[in-house]
Amino acid sequence: MEKMKMQDNEIMNLKGNTKQKILDIAESLLAKKGFNGFSYKHISSLLGIKNAAVHYHFPTKSDLGVDLILRARIRFQEWAADIDSQDLKPTEKMEAFFGLYRNLLQSEGRVFFAAAVEANFKILPDEMQQEARMLVFGYISWLENVLRQGREDGQFSFQGTALEQAHMIWAILNGTVYLVQMIDKNCLDTAIRQIWEMLK
Repeated sequence: MEKMKMQDNEIMNLKGNTKQKILDIAESLLAKKGFNGFSYKHISSLLGIKNAAVHYHFPTKSDLGVDLILRARIRFQEWAADIDSQDLKPTEKMEAFFGLYRNLLQSEGRVFFAAAVEANFKILPDEMQQEARMLVFGYISWLENVLRQGREDGQFSFQGTALEQAHMIWAILNGTVYLVQMIDKNCLDTAIRQIWEMLK
């Protein structure tokens, strides 16, 4: 009974920022190890808590994964809303988008979360796959709108539709984040330069 009370107290103490810490750690582990490459034991060990404390907030790993992707969706929506609220040219919006990838290079071993989700897509539970599609569609839809606006304003010139170009840019950038780990950081700058060439 005493042991159970200690577990209950531990769970109660999780209310607040510890749930955020669980998500932060899980996001990092998914990006580095893949969805099947980590367990609740990894998370609880890193936080110094019991598995029961993690299960309290996320009864299943799928629940955790859905919250992770939903958080990423909201994070990008807020970022996009902030960018769109500013008086920026399409070229400036595109440069801000590239900045999301450049910022990753400030921390060794980090991978763009959406790219990691894509790489793990086939092994994700169905409910996570649904959220993953919505996450990626959100990015691509934003890119498509910026590209369409840029072509209408005469700042961009490219072959095909804005959606096709958005798919191309998305594929290049998310492939490059893995190439960076294999070769060097210059791969990202090279990829971005080539994207600008495509948009001329």
